[in-house]
Parts: sequence; C-alpha cells; structure tokens
Amino acid sequence: SSPRAAARADAVARLRADLGDEAETVLRAAGEGGLTDQTLVRFLAARKWVYVDARNALANHVAWRKQNFPNGPLKESDVAESVSTGKACLQGFDVDGRPILLADVRKHFPLAVEVTRRFICYVLDEFEAMGRLNPGWDGKGIGVISLTGLTMANSDIAAGKVLFQTLQDHYPERLYRMYIFDAPMLFWGLWKIVKPFIDPDTVQKIVFVYPKKASHDEMLAQVPAQLLPKELGGTGDWRRVEDTAALARTGNMQALLYPGQVLPRATSHASLGAGPEETSTSNADSRRVLQPVAA
Repeated sequence: SSPRAAARADAVARLRADLGDEAETVLRAAGEGGLTDQTLVRFLAARKWVYVDARNALANHVAWRKQNFPNGPLKESDVAESVSTGKACLQGFDVDGRPILLADVRKHFPLAVEVTRRFICYVLDEFEAMGRLNPGWDGKGIGVISLTGLTMANSDIAAGKVLFQTLQDHYPERLYRMYIFDAPMLFWGLWKIVKPFIDPDTVQKIVFVYPKKASHDEMLAQVPAQLLPKELGGTGDWRRVEDTAALARTGNMQALLYPGQVLPRATSHASLGAGPEETSTSNADSRRVLQPVAA
C-alpha cells in the first residue's frame, strides 16, 4: 500500500484504541454499530485527517450520544408531534444504493429548537439504519429538499442551522448530494443567512434543481423517477419516514425497492477511502436486527 494509505490505516487503528471500549459500547447502544472502520474514517475525513481534531470530534460525539440518547435511538413516539406532519420521507435507494431522504418544507412550521434537533436525529438515525440494509453501502446518502409552496410561515432559519450543524458534528461525511428543489425567491434571503454556517465542502454537494431544467435531469440520473413523488417530477409517492422505518426494521430490503430495481453490489467514494459500512462486532443485540436480502 502507499505511504498515505498506511498512515491513514494507522490513524484509524490509533483512533479506535484512543476512544476505547466505552465509546464502542455507547455507539453500539445508540444503534451506530460501534467504532467501525467506516465511522472512524468518516470522522477523520471530515476533519481533513488532522488526528487531534478527529479524536476530539468523535469524543464529543460519543459524549453527546451518551447524554442525549441514554435509552438508545429515538422512537417515533418520542417525536410524535413532528412525525405527524409527514414532512420527512425515506424514499428508498438511489442508483448507487444510497438511502434517499426527502423533506417537504411546506409541511414544516417552526417549533422549539430542541424539538427540531431531536426530530432531525430521529430521521437521520432511521436513514442510517436503512442504509445499513444494503451490504454494499458506502455510508453516504442523498437528501432532497422540496421548497415548492414555501411561505414565510414555513421559514425557519434556526432549523436550517440546526440541520447542518447536526450533520457536521454528528453525521459527518454522510451526505453524498443534496438536491434543493424549486427554491422560490423567498428562499434566497434565508440562504444568505444560513450558508455561512455550512462547511464549504458541504456547500459543494448542494445542487439547486428546477423543473424541466438540466438540473432536474441531473437529479433524475441519481434518484430514479420511481422514487420521487409526482410533485417533484417523478412517478412515485411520498414514503413517510415512520412507514419506511417500520419496513426497514423487518430487515427485508426488497420491500424498500421499486419493482425491478437492482442495487450494485458495492459502492465507494474516494474521499472516504473505506469500503462498505459494517459493524465492529455482531449486531445481534442492537435495536434493529438487520438481515440484508439480496436485491
């Protein structure tokens, strides 16, 4: 292997040893699978492979999990007020086998910041759990945010900040691409306020999409039309997060695929330098017993 690959492998091993058994236990209890190679690489990559920064970030994440989720991942009943709006959907898997999260902003109305944060965590944890059903998952996912019908009543700068801060601090390197669909004039004033809080690398992953434009074709090349509702130019329906999560917990990945969909056996991403996501030890005692089914 190259000197860089060897140095990165050493950093992964060192980070696992530094965090130790307690971090492993906390993350497994949280449904994350423990200190997997994929998790360690994600935190290192997000901090540009600066070891001290990655160690501090991961240690802070473990402490955050331990303090805020002592009983494991949040359940639907823990965030019932937000779930009931139907504003978050898990649509299935894109052409590379990555999970797709869809947000319908016209159904969002500002709530207390902590309520919003907990809902974001619930959705992202279910998003990750669905991704792990794919044996070849590279650990990244797709976000689609529909701004069709956005009004001032839906505008929530605090929620935008919380979303990107939570992604950067606790779900680093999870985003492959974010498609922001049909942004109206109102959005751009909000964007100017929120954008400075977003990591520049994350900004580069955001694509603004408009109906019947080249950007829409770009989105459809990554996200099959069968998995997008008609309002976004697709042929599918909205798949509410709680419904998809219930299917995912059965472990039957085929139930999440559209008819005829076949996922690639493995995906990869150069910035990670790691293979498919795995658990550091058996998943048998975690909340979700995932039994991948070949597509």
